[in-house]
Amino acid sequence: MQQYRPLSIDEDGQEPFENLNLPTRNSHTSYHSGVLWLCIACTAVNVFILLWYPRGSLCDGNSSPFNKKNIHTLRRPSQYVGFDTIPRSSPPIPRNFSNFPFAVAQIDEGEPHKVFEVNSMRFMALSGTVYPEERKVIISNKVSTIMQFRAIDYGMEICELQIHLPPSSASAGEIQAISVYRLESSAPLNLERLSYKTSPQRLGRLGDIRSVPGDETHWHRRISCSLEDVLTVELACPQDIPTGTRCNLEWSQHKEEANPGDFSEQSRYTW
Repeated sequence: MQQYRPLSIDEDGQEPFENLNLPTRNSHTSYHSGVLWLCIACTAVNVFILLWYPRGSLCDGNSSPFNKKNIHTLRRPSQYVGFDTIPRSSPPIPRNFSNFPFAVAQIDEGEPHKVFEVNSMRFMALSGTVYPEERKVIISNKVSTIMQFRAIDYGMEICELQIHLPPSSASAGEIQAISVYRLESSAPLNLERLSYKTSPQRLGRLGDIRSVPGDETHWHRRISCSLEDVLTVELACPQDIPTGTRCNLEWSQHKEEANPGDFSEQSRYTW
């Protein structure tokens, strides 16, 4: 049979305070001391890691510390998940569209460290500063223009570079000709730091274009590409022009006007 022990009750009918099982001051002090020492230990470990390991040494040998300056090097996630399982017509229906450069900038061989202004065509309006989409294309004996394209849309993986030039208006001692080079760059360039010194190396020449009097010039060259590929090209004066001959071409890159001087990239379905 279970035994019960009667509790001692004071005059007010309450259990005496000394009989309650309440935490003592010593137990509170021990708990706070333990938390304090734990925080000190964690801080010491963090300081040791920061001082012992140099910045970036925790990364593997094939990677570099990530920051906002190289965020453009990240591979874009595919927005066409499951498109390869959709039934399609056979044979496929050929389609095409014009794809304009997302980056246009100049470099100067005569001033290797010069960085051209990115938004040189901006202007003030009542609503504020306006940044037009058209970009300036300048080609001369020392100045060349770098353009970058991004292959977009699913299945449009046959890319073709196209250049339209108006009839030549060159005067005596002047030519209007272009050499197109493929550059070694598969990521967007930082135009605020782009100069002749920092520009990508040339991989090869895609072709030469020469504007002729009385007739428009339409040049095109097919290039293989995959979705989200970045294609980088350079438009420069030919290297074999006679000494003393002036090379000069300049136009604004418009999306609405096909001529003069329209530079576009077209892709076609490969299904």
